[in-house]
Amino acid sequence: MGKGLALAGRVDNWTKIFNEELEKPRKFSWGSCDCCQFAFSVVGAITGVKVGAEPLGHYSGPISAYKWLKKHNYTSIKDWVDNVCAKSGFDAIHPNLAKRGDLVMTLHKGDQTFGVMADHDAVFLSADDNYINIPRRDLAAAWSVG
Repeated sequence: MGKGLALAGRVDNWTKIFNEELEKPRKFSWGSCDCCQFAFSVVGAITGVKVGAEPLGHYSGPISAYKWLKKHNYTSIKDWVDNVCAKSGFDAIHPNLAKRGDLVMTLHKGDQTFGVMADHDAVFLSADDNYINIPRRDLAAAWSVG
């Protein structure tokens, strides 16, 4: 684990909790159930620690989210996630090293999108309320969780 302020390890039954999290129906909604909220919710469930406790602000779409990021001196959503992960003790790793339950990022339709690593593919929540699997080779970043 990294040198974060609030180090989060995985709870004993994290694999069961992880599977349950990925079975939950979710409806995409900017600011409450978007890609970051989904990924941090899963990571929080398997670590027992509220990750991303500093909310991304009140936003209802990509434009207002990016305005909040700029106002708080973040260059991108990834820059903010890097900060959240550092505070939680999650080290940035090469996507090839990501394992089940790790936080991952891809570029989906030109946007930075966050999800969690499953067995061989990563799982993301899409704007059409479906989970989508993205192959490891398409991941652009990853953070080791616990």
